[in-house]
Amino acid sequence: MENLLKSGIGEVEFSDLRIPLACVATNIVSGEEVVIKEGVVWKAVRASFSPPVMVAVTKWQGKYLVDGALVNPVPVNVLREMGQTSS
Repeated sequence: MENLLKSGIGEVEFSDLRIPLACVATNIVSGEEVVIKEGVVWKAVRASFSPPVMVAVTKWQGKYLVDGALVNPVPVNVLREMGQTSS
């Protein structure tokens, strides 16, 4: 999976994107939501769709991350915080 993401996305950083992007993951240790908006995009995408048990967890900034849907299945709040939706 990682090789596919690397080849498709490359080493693009969030700061290189023209359209703002955030990836939502779950810290499997604490159960907290982790919003990723910096660093290499493919790594954030990998962390944000790692269903526990089916796919190995992703280590990011010292945290072990799995699919963000565990804590926030529809992360509209993240978009609002980024100023991307209207109420």
